Amino acid sequence: MDIYHETRKPIESEQYLYECTLQRRMGRATVARPHIHECFEALYCTQGGFHLRIGGRPFEMRTGDMALIDPMEAHQTQAADAGENAYIVLKFMPQVLYSAEQPLHEMGTLLPYLRFGDTHEKVFPAQTVHAAGMDATFWEIYREFAQRGYGYALAARAGIGRLFVWVLRRWHERNAVEALSETSARLLERAFVFIERNYAQEITMRDAARACDMSYTAFSRFFSRYARQGFAQTLLQVRLKKAMFLLLTTELSTTEIAMQTGFSTASYFIQRFREVNGMTPGRYRRGMSP
Repeated sequence: MDIYHETRKPIESEQYLYECTLQRRMGRATVARPHIHECFEALYCTQGGFHLRIGGRPFEMRTGDMALIDPMEAHQTQAADAGENAYIVLKFMPQVLYSAEQPLHEMGTLLPYLRFGDTHEKVFPAQTVHAAGMDATFWEIYREFAQRGYGYALAARAGIGRLFVWVLRRWHERNAVEALSETSARLLERAFVFIERNYAQEITMRDAARACDMSYTAFSRFFSRYARQGFAQTLLQVRLKKAMFLLLTTELSTTEIAMQTGFSTASYFIQRFREVNGMTPGRYRRGMSP
């Protein structure tokens, strides 16, 4: 699989937390081959159009449209028009979105979004982007990076915050997600960490409740309320996400991936993968091939 992991910039560099550039391509050409990275990537098409593949699924982005790619989500872009194609690309780490002083207070708002990538919009139409003023925000952020004026980093961070709050509120309205208190955010994150560390094993909700120092009944009510779904569904999503990563970055067989991600058999893995993603693991793997 010809896909690469774009490593994070050195901590002493200006691009450690965020960067913004304008990419141009003449004619129908590949702009970025399949890759993944730890940061968010927002694209704003300024001219022409692009074919996108995000998580193995095809999308179209035309002039004025915006796309948002989550951290560690495989993607690639190809210029679509015969003439000039251009977009602003903005990359930023999740840490840009919250302060060092009260991260849990802000994480109570961000945590549900960061954890439920399967519900995110990928491409936002030009009319919607313009009506919210996000096209102007993109240009403001780009100019700050291009001109490097006094205080540009603070100005760029403010613009990124404005952009992401718009995305977050739009997502929240569509998904009716309840904001978390600091205490609930800590507890839900503890549950997610348990799942992340143990997804490859045979674990149950009772195990998770014990890890969170809660009774089975109390944990079940808490998790269903704040995760918006049951423990088993969340565990399945984590396992599938890990499997998708292995499909794109390794040559492991379907059976090997099933065993490494906690599925009892390869056939059960294929069945659940198809139910959730609308395609088999093999088709998903081929879909991200250049």
